[in-house]
Amino acid sequence: MLTQIFKRNYLEKLLSTMISVKVWFFIVIFSVSTFLLTNSYITGGDWVTVVVSSVTVIIVSRESSKISIVRGTKSKSKPDGCPYIKE
Repeated sequence: MLTQIFKRNYLEKLLSTMISVKVWFFIVIFSVSTFLLTNSYITGGDWVTVVVSSVTVIIVSRESSKISIVRGTKSKSKPDGCPYIKE
């Protein structure tokens, strides 16, 4: 019984992750940049730059959305010395 529930939850999580835009973004960026690298359209340094930049953009956007969610649910008072949050 527990194994069935675990398998169902695992499949649901896997499918919801595969539907995610960031997963498709990673697949496309890695595939295209690897294709360009193997066919000598770009150098190894260019490939590293593209991959690291893409991963950084995804991680930063994810973390910034987490921060905005946390700030939205907490009190609206302005932290001391923070000029960016308006009351």
